[in-house]
Amino acid sequence: MICQHPTLFALCVGLLTSIGCGPSYEIADYEYDPQKSDLENLLGEWVCVEATKAGAPAPDLVGKAIEFQEEMVYMRAHPRDDGWIQTGYVLETENEPKRLVMNATPYGVGTPQLWIDLYRFEKGSLVLSRGEHQVTPLSFESNADNGYSLLVYKRVK
Repeated sequence: MICQHPTLFALCVGLLTSIGCGPSYEIADYEYDPQKSDLENLLGEWVCVEATKAGAPAPDLVGKAIEFQEEMVYMRAHPRDDGWIQTGYVLETENEPKRLVMNATPYGVGTPQLWIDLYRFEKGSLVLSRGEHQVTPLSFESNADNGYSLLVYKRVK
């Protein structure tokens, strides 16, 4: 069973970690600081605690991590793993919704692909909207018609 509620997820992770199973990290709510830039608010590692793809739960995406450094972003199978996809990125913050633009070569093979995700900070989380096959999402709505993935991340302590 996947814990879909962030508080229950954190409790499950804490319990499993305390008995020697599960991840060796903790998660926390992150309150957006309007005095900082979006880059400063994004820096650090985040783990996906809830995911929807095409309007349906996507438990295979829960537990995946993303780490923002000043000039690079790393997407990982799990927090604190070695880099899975590493790429430069640009934040487009002038318009709403804000966009995260990445030029990535998945698994280091082939032609680089432009990925554009929408992002926002909401209720202690980072929320990304991602289109399928490099389609740029237009909203934070995930349904069967648009096929978007909606990913909710919590900060890794």
